[in-house]
Amino acid sequence: MFKMNFFILLLQFLSFNFVNSSSYNSQELFNNYIVKYNKSYSSLNEYYYIYKVFNKKIKRINYVNSNNYSYKLGINK
Repeated sequence: MFKMNFFILLLQFLSFNFVNSSSYNSQELFNNYIVKYNKSYSSLNEYYYIYKVFNKKIKRINYVNSNNYSYKLGINK
């Protein structure tokens, strides 16, 4: 458990240095998603690949939710 928590903190620290401030909200959401759904990644390359996919989906969620559709999108497992 300690190793996983340390790894998550390390990823948060590293991601803070690699991601520009305009994408901080999606980075914070991604880190919360990792913790909430107990996700883990075997390498930083995998982490950043999944983050890019997540970020793209967040943009889609924000776009859809900013329109007057009869439904709203959100983050789930």
